[in-house]
Amino acid sequence: MNQDDAIAHNWNFARDFPELSPEQIHRPHLLETIAEILGADTPIVFLEGEEGDGATTTLAQFCRAYPEHTFALFVRPASRFAYSLDYLRLALAEQMHWYVYGTALNRETFDESEFDQLILKIQGKQRSACLYFVVDGLHQIPVEDQSLIEHVFFGGSPDRCRPVPLLDHWTTERSCAKD
Repeated sequence: MNQDDAIAHNWNFARDFPELSPEQIHRPHLLETIAEILGADTPIVFLEGEEGDGATTTLAQFCRAYPEHTFALFVRPASRFAYSLDYLRLALAEQMHWYVYGTALNRETFDESEFDQLILKIQGKQRSACLYFVVDGLHQIPVEDQSLIEHVFFGGSPDRCRPVPLLDHWTTERSCAKD
């Protein structure tokens, strides 16, 4: 266990965060490139690959490389519950709660108004910093259910932030306006 593993970060509260193999291929230059190109001019980055190419591993590495500014959803659509609006909202709220308060959120549910309040708290805390939302597995959700995902990201966004899908197996970043 390295020192970073002993410190809790937002991604530590991400449900279904993938276990990273000791034999993983490290991609620090790719991760830096992704972070550098994300911004107002390039708000979206898609990472595409065939099964086994390492896209999920790369997204997990991104979370670990930018732990203070990254929230993650690793969607495993085994059932509709696993990608339901309530489940995804709670999964994000657990990470956001840690980011804002530094304590774990021990709740079974988290309603939309509470989620909106949490987003406002984040906006107040972060000011001009950008936050990254890494989302993996959306390509596995049936097309007829993908509108549920849009609601998670576009439903309660603050005026100053623009929700943005970032990487396929997707990643999403909220690129916030600079003052």
